[in-house]
Amino acid sequence: MNDAYDDPDDHDEGFIWVGDTSRPDAIEQVQRSFDEQLHHASEEFRITGFKDFATLACNRYGWPCAFVLLCRDWQGSYMRRQQGTIREIAFNMAALRALTPINSVSTGDFVVRFLDEGGLDEHRILTNVQRTSMLHRHGLLTCEHDKREHDALALNCVRTGLTLALPNESVVVWKTDDDGSTIDIGIHDAVSLRMQMNAYPQLFDKDSILSDDDVERDIADCLNVLNLIRDTPLNPLEVPQEQLIFAPPQALNKQYHPIH
Repeated sequence: MNDAYDDPDDHDEGFIWVGDTSRPDAIEQVQRSFDEQLHHASEEFRITGFKDFATLACNRYGWPCAFVLLCRDWQGSYMRRQQGTIREIAFNMAALRALTPINSVSTGDFVVRFLDEGGLDEHRILTNVQRTSMLHRHGLLTCEHDKREHDALALNCVRTGLTLALPNESVVVWKTDDDGSTIDIGIHDAVSLRMQMNAYPQLFDKDSILSDDDVERDIADCLNVLNLIRDTPLNPLEVPQEQLIFAPPQALNKQYHPIH
């Protein structure tokens, strides 16, 4: 999650678990979660599906060539084409999970602030977004189960006119200020997040008080894993699960390149 508009004493936050996007009721279930958790937000969120990718010409990453993914940086003044490997996993997290089972990668970001007088703050963070109007114009959105893509849903941000993909088994990590004018959304790997929550439940409990001893113990565990990788010809992806689970997500987010 980004902290562009962070105010730790005056915000709401939560998780929206997307689950199995191939379910016939997936659109309704995810829409219900958005309505329940983000009803106070200044943005209106509408869940639909994408047209079945199998009926469209697709690129080598498996998503339609007609899709135009855009981004905008915090200090940027305009939208530009999304570049880099992050666009490859916008609609399917399988490659990410295979490479880095424990990760903190966000495949989509929507960080905006609505102004009192209307409009948006000039600063915003957008990753892997599309213009909803373009998708409608080309008939690329649908709610019909037998005509939609089953590996991802579409999160349509009505007021801003932008659409993000919600891949199968993803989770929407969100934060808003109390009046809902500031919205910070990141789309993450739900499988990975559950593993992290199981390993570090105290980090996800607002009422827990972290112990310095526990933190020091976790640091020692992480160092043991790193030393194991450094001192043995071991692929980090093959570290025993009982040891890997103690490594922080950030330590495992880099691609492994074996030395020949």
